[in-house]
Amino acid sequence: MGKSARNSILLGFLAVLMVSSFMGVAQELRSDQNGAAVSLFNGKEIIGWKGDKQWWKVEDGMLVGATISKRNPEDPSWLITEKAFENFEMTLWCKLEGDGNRNSGVYYRGKWNAEKQVLGYEFDLGGWAGEKELWWGELHDPYGRQLSVSDLDKSAIKQLYNKKGWNHVRIRVQGNHIQHWLNGIKTVDWYEEDASIQKSGFIGFQIHPESRYKVYLRDIYLRPL
Repeated sequence: MGKSARNSILLGFLAVLMVSSFMGVAQELRSDQNGAAVSLFNGKEIIGWKGDKQWWKVEDGMLVGATISKRNPEDPSWLITEKAFENFEMTLWCKLEGDGNRNSGVYYRGKWNAEKQVLGYEFDLGGWAGEKELWWGELHDPYGRQLSVSDLDKSAIKQLYNKKGWNHVRIRVQGNHIQHWLNGIKTVDWYEEDASIQKSGFIGFQIHPESRYKVYLRDIYLRPL
């Protein structure tokens, strides 16, 4: 089945899918907390992460990255884990608030390049210029190969993401197989063909300097595979 056909089916039954997917999401998080998953954020303080604490804080039990300030970082600001991870399943909730250029991302298997930018895979959160550019759930490597992968088109993504509230993120990476889900719907099912790409690295979150907005993150769990 081609992408256009899959998108038509998704748009036709999205309301039903969203109800069932959120029920599955709730069950998944309960399973994570009682199973083998580990919490990457305790809701009280930033432990196990490295980054500029001027832009990353804890507010009301949430991890918050904010560019709403008199002075923004000149380049994107990242908060990264002190540990490296290879094969895992990761879940979290996120929302974005602010002006039309709201964009963040979950980076994984990451490493720094010479310009202090992150190379690696990204689960994109948000977009740019309002809804003219929507990248929710897409697989990117913006500072490396300019990779851009999605099984859904922009119209389907526009119907899928929650513009004003919380969105559920799920990432599964095992070997060269990478999968993304947004709000319980699979957005990426992709196999890495380049054997030279590193298979382990840090996990990171990103904010951009060009805009005024906040990214809120909570219930961040990772299950090693």
